[in-house]
Amino acid sequence: MGSEWANAAAEEERMNKIQISQLNAARSTGVVIERHKDSLPEAAQEAHAEAIELIEKIVETGQQQKSTRGLAAEKEQAKNALADSAAAVAGALCSYGHAESDDRLVAACDYSRSSVLAPPEAEIVSRCIGLHTEATALVDKLGKFKVTATTLKAFKAQIEAFVAVQTSPRDGIAQSAAATKRLRKLVPKLRQLQAKRLDPLIAPFKETNPELWSEYRSARKLVNGPTATSEPDVTIVATVAGSTEKAKAA
Repeated sequence: MGSEWANAAAEEERMNKIQISQLNAARSTGVVIERHKDSLPEAAQEAHAEAIELIEKIVETGQQQKSTRGLAAEKEQAKNALADSAAAVAGALCSYGHAESDDRLVAACDYSRSSVLAPPEAEIVSRCIGLHTEATALVDKLGKFKVTATTLKAFKAQIEAFVAVQTSPRDGIAQSAAATKRLRKLVPKLRQLQAKRLDPLIAPFKETNPELWSEYRSARKLVNGPTATSEPDVTIVATVAGSTEKAKAA
């Protein structure tokens, strides 16, 4: 099973690099067409306009594909902040409980930071709500333990923030998967538009306008192809921006 997952991940990474290459090439050819648009037939300009619309859809879809990573990071940040506050409140309650010989309170609030975060994840919220309830009832007596009404208000806000992001990564994964499927259709559509509608219109310029033909053919080569070295978390959106600048400078 592990090797199957590894192979799937590798295939996904190769696909992304190919998509990036094809998109980079499309952006580069777009720059060439803009530069020579007065020399091109109207049909070429119409195809170019459609290519621009496709590129915009691809960039937007790439942003949706990218969103999962941010959602997961947001959830992890909210969970860690909640655990820090929960451990502080639990420590104050346990210390007070020992001082007052309140065995029930000590037993109810005996949580370390790691035990607050112990699975299942749904129990994290229950533990924190329990701690907040116990502390609220004793807030007038917990000031010297650094737990006040303000502390508990912030703690409650952190509980609510964590609840709000609990399902976000899972939802984001579904959205990202859907975006990946759309990319598998959009990128080939862009490639076919170039191959079947633009390439035939540019071919005659090999003799009549060699400069245009040469620039176009060079741009049509895959930029940063699938064998190129790149960071593991390379994204379509980031690469598009970079390739645009390179194409303009060419």
